[in-house]
Amino acid sequence: MNCPLRTAEALDPISTPQGRAEARDRRRAILRVVCLAGRPILWGLLAALAALLVAHIAEKAIGQVIHDMHGSEVSQWAN
Repeated sequence: MNCPLRTAEALDPISTPQGRAEARDRRRAILRVVCLAGRPILWGLLAALAALLVAHIAEKAIGQVIHDMHGSEVSQWAN
């Protein structure tokens, strides 16, 4: 026997156990889609950060080599 929904259940379907389960499933589905969409963006940002770190280290190393090879000449030009 189906009884009509009470007013609160009719206005707020989350107040029922089935409504809460459906809302939870919707939230999980949305979170799953967001995570799947955000994963390539995150990997791209990590790759860019790694590339910048490698470039920074290379720039410092090249600068040190130039300084070691031509340090006295550079200091003479500065004076």
